[in-house]
Amino acid sequence: MYEIKKALSYLFGKVYLDELENPIVENFNITHPILLHISDTPSVFFSEISRIIKHVNPEIIVHTGDLVDNIKLQLYPGAIGYYEKEVLCLLNILENSSAKKIYISLGNHDSASYIHQNSGRILVYDTLFEISPYDKNIVFSHFLKEIESKKATYFLYGHDLSTPAHPIDNKYYLNGIVAIHLIDLISGAIVKLDYPWGIDDARLNKRSFGI
Repeated sequence: MYEIKKALSYLFGKVYLDELENPIVENFNITHPILLHISDTPSVFFSEISRIIKHVNPEIIVHTGDLVDNIKLQLYPGAIGYYEKEVLCLLNILENSSAKKIYISLGNHDSASYIHQNSGRILVYDTLFEISPYDKNIVFSHFLKEIESKKATYFLYGHDLSTPAHPIDNKYYLNGIVAIHLIDLISGAIVKLDYPWGIDDARLNKRSFGI
């Protein structure tokens, strides 16, 4: 029954969240302070982001760039009007959440000036940033190459699939294109939630390299 429910959620464009109520990952506790990491989000996914935030109630949200990934602003600067309309929807979702801290590391298809002007309480960075909530060392950027030499335990990034999420020597490299990540800030445990069907298509089939 579990697999059927999860498959149906995937096919209907939903992230399967019911499993969070069960101990699917050792030491992960949804009632602990949680960090939510997302990246390269097409606008079709914004309603799901809102639903995930309400369900998980994360203490910290980190978005590692390309906020409206279906609009390749670097390639098509003339789409700025459409981009601004869409990105404002996501900024409002993030700002109106109950998260105590919200961070954005800008991507190559983001408008830095517009996001800075409309970020409200969201902390926006043009490149990498480092945080240490509950003594957890976390560094994030849109590009892995900007953070991989840093001393940290968790490396959050996006941009492309050439560097998938993987652990190395107690360091966790978490690609926000591969999955949505939840980090238990007490135990350090990580849960990976699959993006639903259609998200890669909405990202214009960005798969093996960044564009």
